[in-house]
Amino acid sequence: MCSAEIRPQVEAFLQRELEAKTNAETASLAALTRGDLSSAMEIVRSFEGKRVLSRGLNADWGKPDPAQVIVLKTILSATPGILSDVEREAMPSLRIAAGMMELWGTNQARNWLPEGFDCGSHLGNDSAARMLLFAGYQQRDLTDWRESKVVKSVEVLASPDSCPACAKFSKKRYSLKNCPELPHPGCTHEFGCRCNLSPVL
Repeated sequence: MCSAEIRPQVEAFLQRELEAKTNAETASLAALTRGDLSSAMEIVRSFEGKRVLSRGLNADWGKPDPAQVIVLKTILSATPGILSDVEREAMPSLRIAAGMMELWGTNQARNWLPEGFDCGSHLGNDSAARMLLFAGYQQRDLTDWRESKVVKSVEVLASPDSCPACAKFSKKRYSLKNCPELPHPGCTHEFGCRCNLSPVL
């Protein structure tokens, strides 16, 4: 509860925060659209670093995250098999939306897509964008595990409500060189593949 004397100051502060975030989102979107990943990431870091309560538990906004570069590059270049039904002309917008989801820690693409956008996939816009995001996470994790020289294989962990195609791979182990593509290209779940890779030491 705010007193009548303090409320105007609080409202003014919240308005400044909203304007700062809107400006940062607009600037990062422009940078991402022109392929300037470093600037896009720096804009987000600068915004979060100045906030009273920044996003993320123990997140270090003072330095770049090399792993995030891998995620963003994958999002902007790779096309997971599960998205084979996405309209070709829709992919650029879907990639940018997924990239913004990664930069800003959200799970919805709609805020970053053109009005009336339809990617053409049976998954829908949000789920299709998440498949790009998940593909980026797989590449990030595989890169980290390969460089560690400690992880020798991975195990696929399916969701409890996974489709038959994904359930078939659950609990199976693969070498880092031969692990299956995730999101699973043959997944038939309405929300897409939610399988994860777990490192085996």
